[in-house]
Amino acid sequence: EILFEEKLPADYIMKVLFEMIDGVYYKDSAMENTLKGTRKYADLIAALDVRKEPVICRQIYVLTIGVYPEKYKDKIIEYAGDSSQAVRNVVINIIAEQKEWKMDIINFLKSKKAALRDLAVSIMAKQGTKNYSSELETAFETEKSEKLKTRIASLLNINYGEKVSEETETVDIITELTKNNKNKKVAWLFKDPYKPVRLINGEIADEKHLQALLLCYSANAGDINPARDTVADMLNKDDVEKFASEAFGRWLASGAAAKDKWILYFAAIHGGNEMINTLMHCIKEWSENMRGAIASEAVMALAMNGSSLALMNVDAMARKYKNKQVKGAAKNALNNAAEKLGITSEELADRIVPDMGFDDKMCRVFDYGKRQFKVYLTPELEIEIFNGEKKVKSMPKPGANDDSEIAEKSYAEFKEMKKQMKNVVTNQKARLEYVLMCDRKWTAENWEKLFVKNPVMHCFAIGLIWGIYEDGKLVSSFRYLDDGSFTTSDEDEFEIPENASIGLVHPIELENDEIEAWKEQLSDYEITQPFPQISRQVFRMTDEEKNQTDCMRFDGIDIMNYTLLSKMTKFGWYKGDAQDAGAFYEFYRSDISSVEKDKDGKNIYKGYYAEISFSGMYIAAYDMEQEEVEIGKLCFFTPSRGVINGGKLKMKDVNERYFSEVILQLTQTVGNQTE
Repeated sequence: EILFEEKLPADYIMKVLFEMIDGVYYKDSAMENTLKGTRKYADLIAALDVRKEPVICRQIYVLTIGVYPEKYKDKIIEYAGDSSQAVRNVVINIIAEQKEWKMDIINFLKSKKAALRDLAVSIMAKQGTKNYSSELETAFETEKSEKLKTRIASLLNINYGEKVSEETETVDIITELTKNNKNKKVAWLFKDPYKPVRLINGEIADEKHLQALLLCYSANAGDINPARDTVADMLNKDDVEKFASEAFGRWLASGAAAKDKWILYFAAIHGGNEMINTLMHCIKEWSENMRGAIASEAVMALAMNGSSLALMNVDAMARKYKNKQVKGAAKNALNNAAEKLGITSEELADRIVPDMGFDDKMCRVFDYGKRQFKVYLTPELEIEIFNGEKKVKSMPKPGANDDSEIAEKSYAEFKEMKKQMKNVVTNQKARLEYVLMCDRKWTAENWEKLFVKNPVMHCFAIGLIWGIYEDGKLVSSFRYLDDGSFTTSDEDEFEIPENASIGLVHPIELENDEIEAWKEQLSDYEITQPFPQISRQVFRMTDEEKNQTDCMRFDGIDIMNYTLLSKMTKFGWYKGDAQDAGAFYEFYRSDISSVEKDKDGKNIYKGYYAEISFSGMYIAAYDMEQEEVEIGKLCFFTPSRGVINGGKLKMKDVNERYFSEVILQLTQTVGNQTE
């Protein structure tokens, strides 16, 4: 920004930025910080001709003007044919967000240049193929590039790879994938031998077979050759999990280079549950050490694993994660998965809650051969273990009289279940508390599927107070009992209306008498709520505040900068953009409760964007000294893709429960003016 403010020539500034980024190890972080400045001077950048400049300069150029896609549409499209895949990937990500550019995308697919046709297929894959099915079918029939034909077949769910496998021996597919020294691309992973990987017939797979499997992922990160299934299905699944873990470890040990980030997808898809845990650890470490881009790629890879456990972790990151880049990637990954299924991301989040293997009686059996152990899930989300009629304190290790193979497998599954249970409970508790804030509603049918049929969510349901809503207003509240019936606060029987809209009750919606009745009932039956709901502190806007756009409840309060940063981050708030001298002056949060379509098929985001100002601190925590900062005003906006859309809202136009929750978070962070 200083370079621009000094009115240096824009082309000179670009060269300086190139030298700066090219000379550092953490290029992703350097690029991210650079763009915060260049995007404020997009007009100056757009006037440059950087087609013959280094790749980094071209990336900066496209990423800068890409913030204003309609204004610079022609220039963005011009770079669709760039010689660098890295630049084309930037173009793909920008155009994939512009669904109104459909004809331009179709024209790419019809181009004589294979690179542009490839770009079109990548964009369609990101947007969802339902709007391009006829064009893709035509392209499949006429495409001459085998690689592109395979990619199009994958999008159309045509078993093109499988047709080949029926006509050709598996060994010939491996030969085709590795011919002409193609296996050089993965040779660095084979400098040392791996533990043997068996074929399904028990024989040992040769190195080329493993290389062929890796090559199914190595073309572009996220693009998978459909022949993958044919190659992988010939291998022992447990052995492939170990191979994936070892290959991933070698990539990490070599520096986790971004150019080989495709291995994230291979590891995520083939590495099993243990790799999910490993990737979650890596995402945290990368995001905290200025490698936000590779962390975001790992999130996308995790989503492609497709299991409930993987998607549940992605969902948790989409809701509350310190790194804004990672959180955005998680949201995009879930949205893409949901769009392919034709449902909303919230409906997807409901579907991916794992049942942990428990049946409708809250029981899961672990077989040791001669003896079996029944594990029950209690309403408090604890587990109880029984050997016949006898309750035991813990799951015993396999003994001499047990079937060693069956027992060892069951014991390992039990340990994994316990580990997963902790994550599931933590994530779902946070998700439901977020639902309380954002006012999510379910149809009666979908509520029953999630909270009655799923054993884990069943346990949550009986500890919470639910409401029937009409036109967004609470008309009655009820509690779900563990015997499957429903009751009111007066302990009268209750029936859910057939077409009811059901949501979590917020105490701001209840009269004091009803709140006290619910508290008494929960106490009488010794029910501990999974998080404070009925006892939650409530904050109502004053009559004076209702017609104002600025809430001044916290104005003038002093707090230590480190304390403010730590607490705001904990509650899911983000730093505002860096201003002069690297300082920022706002914290914000964006909460989208639902997504609807307008008549043109564009997304309309429902929810709120809250922003609170303060006297400022450095964007980089390590540059800060411990000092007091002063809190300013709180404002609310309507969000669109997490970006402020339109002017400030009057307080009366903000949902009362959302207002109360924001004030609660800020009160717990900075106190109030009387403290």
